[in-house]
Amino acid sequence: MQTNNKKTVAVIGAGIVGLNTAYKSALEGMDVTIFEKQDFPPANASSIAGGMLAPFSEIEVMPLKFVQAGLKGIGFWRENLGQAQDQCMQNTGSLFIAHKEDNHMLERFAQHMPAASDEW
Repeated sequence: MQTNNKKTVAVIGAGIVGLNTAYKSALEGMDVTIFEKQDFPPANASSIAGGMLAPFSEIEVMPLKFVQAGLKGIGFWRENLGQAQDQCMQNTGSLFIAHKEDNHMLERFAQHMPAASDEW
């Protein structure tokens, strides 16, 4: 009689971290069950924003360390996803639009970009 030595993993939460943990565990051959208290997909940042990282979008109102953390997060996911990166991640930039009346906000945003990029 052969015994099954396959590991079983329970993941609590279907957010970006929980889903990534489940994915990596499944790749390693483990039996994975995800437990989520909300209906699926849950109303969390992962399902609402699709796990979007747009560090420059808040550059005008957030300290520079938050922008740098966002950029570091993008690097983390590139490394963590490995070969699955092409299926799971898009790096196509961000699109900012505004009504004509709010054009001054886009101009102010653009003024922050060169200064911030010099600091990393």
